[in-house]
Amino acid sequence: MIQKNLFSNQLFILFGLVSIFIQTYNLPNEYRTITGSFYEQFYGLSTEGFNLYNYLFVTIIFLFSVTIFFNNVFIASKGDIYYQLIRYPSFKQWFYQILRRMVNHSFLTISILFIYTLFLALVFDFPFIGNYPFSSHELFYHFIVNGFLQLLNYHLIFVIFICLTKKIEFILLNIGILIVLGLPLFNSHWLFPIVLNSLGYITGGFYQPIRITLILGIYLTIELLIIKLLLSKKLIL
Repeated sequence: MIQKNLFSNQLFILFGLVSIFIQTYNLPNEYRTITGSFYEQFYGLSTEGFNLYNYLFVTIIFLFSVTIFFNNVFIASKGDIYYQLIRYPSFKQWFYQILRRMVNHSFLTISILFIYTLFLALVFDFPFIGNYPFSSHELFYHFIVNGFLQLLNYHLIFVIFICLTKKIEFILLNIGILIVLGLPLFNSHWLFPIVLNSLGYITGGFYQPIRITLILGIYLTIELLIIKLLLSKKLIL
């Protein structure tokens, strides 16, 4: 079980690194800039249209990085949340401890994605910026800040799901639900905190990334309140 989880984690990391490299190498001429590389690869969704590949790439890269985190957290207990909880005097102490790790993991993940994508663009000798309907500070703010907040939202959603199901094995079901709910058919008005870090949203002006920051912050507050309720009512057992 442990070796299988480790192998799947390594396989996903390799998939992510190779995918970004291939996409950087095959970028259309109009996006062969540093900002264009970020924009094209992490485009995700936009208010102007929908591309399944762009959507799935951003969704999978971010969701599966969170999956790796929880695989590592629960790997020693073979997926059973009970064996994690009994190590701590209270449920709240368990959550506070794991919350710090989630924050660190989110920061590390977005930093690696940023540095690696930037490094590849520099290796291919891309110029810094092209003629795009957004500024570089809008793009980098949205990628780093909202990418970090999006990852935190995914972490907390996973915690809620794991607490309710009590098993890490059902996490793939959670991923499937999030991928479906994030589709424009269900989430055109941002009812769910899914893929809101898509760089396709930055063409609406700088107010758009700021608005998304506020929305992701509101969802984080709601998720923390739900987790607090679960912990106080001991609904995770």
